[in-house]
Amino acid sequence: MPKIKNNNFTGQTRLDKYSTIRIILISIVINIILKIKHKLWLSPESVNVMQIKLIGSNHTRRAQFFFQFLHRTFSIILDKFKLGREEIKLHISREPIFIYKSNYHLQNDNLNQVIFCGDSHVEFFTRSNLLITPNRKLKPLSIWLGPKTLVGFASDVKIQKHLHETLRKLEIRNTNKNRLIVFCLGSIDIRTTIGFLLASGTFKLATECIDFITRYYININEGLMKELGSLSNTKIAFLSIPPASPSKGIDFLKCSPKEALSYQNKAEFTIFGSPVERSEWTCLLNKRFKSIANQRGWTFIDNSKAYELVTDPKNYFIDKKYTFDQTHIHEPEMYTKTIIQCINRMQNHYIG
Repeated sequence: MPKIKNNNFTGQTRLDKYSTIRIILISIVINIILKIKHKLWLSPESVNVMQIKLIGSNHTRRAQFFFQFLHRTFSIILDKFKLGREEIKLHISREPIFIYKSNYHLQNDNLNQVIFCGDSHVEFFTRSNLLITPNRKLKPLSIWLGPKTLVGFASDVKIQKHLHETLRKLEIRNTNKNRLIVFCLGSIDIRTTIGFLLASGTFKLATECIDFITRYYININEGLMKELGSLSNTKIAFLSIPPASPSKGIDFLKCSPKEALSYQNKAEFTIFGSPVERSEWTCLLNKRFKSIANQRGWTFIDNSKAYELVTDPKNYFIDKKYTFDQTHIHEPEMYTKTIIQCINRMQNHYIG
């Protein structure tokens, strides 16, 4: 297995070789099933649930662990033995393909399942297993909802029903154990929605965009999350939006409405505003969400302490050395601290 180079660990998080190898191998089977699912009479829904149960996530990135492993291995071999001309050497991918583990003492040992739901960040948040006792490993799961903004998810009844059914199929049966469902939404809105609304002239001030997105946050909590909370032994929470990406986006102040719309429709990966501007929007949204949650008795998990491990020393955006693609965080200690932060926040709800 390729060596992992990481000198930034500040805690007890370490490589989980067994789980990493297991997922790499199972991902082979998953990809075979994905190619012949029509011959096996498998519905997309059943394949979706199968991926979550077997490899911990339905995100395409998790299913590609085997191919990423081969890519990385052959790249390292070619580089080490200086095989082939420089222009035909395979690029050594920086994308991490590892699962981690960390010891953790769970005060009330009746939490059996932790599920993260949201954008692509959730796949990374669930790459750290917690070793509760010598005989127990808590493996968080993630349900990727697609490249959905918070606004888009709140407006899409079909994806909400799909999520509800997926959670029902993952429900713990015949047990008094509890589960925690954590939503992570809003990071795509920071990259795209706010800057686009300003550039298109829909709103003139960032605070108006914050108000707009907040209405959908309230809608999710009053509707879907209330409904999911009625599932047996289930607690629902909303995780604070991760730090903004360090990528330099289009200057929305110099972008005409026509240019903004064209960019939004054609660009593969849309980013409006500078890292500093997006950081300000992130902080404003998190502050607003937290305030509303406190007023209404909803559960908002402020994960800023864990995010401090990966943010720029002067601003609230991801330090470039902690992201392989200018968007996703590859610092394992942050994964672990995020999961523990969620559990700690919910501990009091599981007494008795």
